[in-house]
Amino acid sequence: MLKDIKQRIKKLGFISIELVILASIVMTAGGIGISKLAQNATGVMNVFNDSYYDELEATKSELTVKIIGRNHVNYLYDVGEKNLTDEDIVQINGIDCYVLQVEDNKAKLITKDIYNVRFDTGGHTSAEVEGHVGTHTGNTDKTYDYKYSTLRTWMNNFYVNKLGADSRILPTTVTYYTKDSTDYNLNNYVTGSIINQYVFALNAKEAKQYKSKFSWNNLNKQINDDGSLSGYDSNSFWTNTGYINDDGLSYVWLVNYSGGFYSNIVNYAYTGARPVFWISLD
Repeated sequence: MLKDIKQRIKKLGFISIELVILASIVMTAGGIGISKLAQNATGVMNVFNDSYYDELEATKSELTVKIIGRNHVNYLYDVGEKNLTDEDIVQINGIDCYVLQVEDNKAKLITKDIYNVRFDTGGHTSAEVEGHVGTHTGNTDKTYDYKYSTLRTWMNNFYVNKLGADSRILPTTVTYYTKDSTDYNLNNYVTGSIINQYVFALNAKEAKQYKSKFSWNNLNKQINDDGSLSGYDSNSFWTNTGYINDDGLSYVWLVNYSGGFYSNIVNYAYTGARPVFWISLD
């Protein structure tokens, strides 16, 4: 049974599973149990380790999904489970999410809340991030490359700690963009890089496709991982698309409350993360 679950977790493709799933997640022999990982507030996952998910096996975790609203307005009562549409608000493991897209028996969700996390907080060397770090004084070790960012690590932790690394969350090939010079025209971000994640940040091109989905969001407060208010106002969120400006500072594109775009420094405090993930509807 555990071997079968492990194969499901490894498979990079469509995964079919019941609405409430019992799965198990532990590290392979010689590793650290996920229960211990979840208690570790720093460095839960190594962002440089793309094979991390191949090391996951089985433990118990329950994933529950219910629809709590439509047309971006919460219902006064729980309407229960049914086939999702791209107008629904759902609650998954107690986390409210908007539906961005529904196709092929799966749905793409984005959290309603903005979480208190910087795109990157530094601690890198140029060699580690293939030169994708700022070179300006005070910004020498901060990267605009999503693959090596604090944000990507945080998304991986969200998958384990908030969603239970449940196999109903589908693995996704994520495209992210970087530019080694200032470029304010998002149409020029044409050559992307690819990584695999279960929970991720939208790239700026994807976010443009969903612009109408963001215009109705009245988001002005960040929350911490424990659900408490962070103390920072925020009405925007990070994409995974970054560049280095003419002064050598690492910048990343953000989506604002109206679905528009602007960029800011990677450790800007007054913005945050909205995790995105695909879920099986079977």
